[in-house]
Amino acid sequence: MKFGMFLIPVIAVIAIDAGAQSLPEIARQERERQDRTASTRVFTNETLPDLRGGSTSRSLAPAVAASDEAVAEPAEQMAEDAGPRAGGSTEEQWREMFGDARAEVTRSDDRVQLLEAQLIDLNHQLLNRTDIYNREYTLGPQIQAKEEELAAARQRADDAREAVTDLGQELRRAGGPAGWGRG
Repeated sequence: MKFGMFLIPVIAVIAIDAGAQSLPEIARQERERQDRTASTRVFTNETLPDLRGGSTSRSLAPAVAASDEAVAEPAEQMAEDAGPRAGGSTEEQWREMFGDARAEVTRSDDRVQLLEAQLIDLNHQLLNRTDIYNREYTLGPQIQAKEEELAAARQRADDAREAVTDLGQELRRAGGPAGWGRG
């Protein structure tokens, strides 16, 4: 009986070990997988969006200095590109249009997150700073302006999402395959 109790775990360990792959085999398979999915796109400073002042971190430190200009430029560019999409007949053109539209959604959502963090920071300052004599009159207008800016940024984000939806409908009307609109 004692021998049987010892034998069962030993058999289980041997069975598990026999089915396991060796570390070099796993590494070789991973290298092959990475080679199959390697990116052919090259990223340079010219191909990346201008991020001077914007931040994707959740820091509450004020980072507004140049971010207003950085967000205004893509919004104006999107407005210019919002006209009729002539020439969107090839898969590459459709994928590029969808990529640009989704990038605008991402930029808009990042801007909303930044403004929300800045608004939270201003509200914390209103509650915690004791070195300002009239906190309500000093920080109140800043908070109100930030709330208005946040509402406008949320509207731009909603418009960007709607532009992606409209682009999908335009692709469907043009008779293109739905796969061209996927990222």
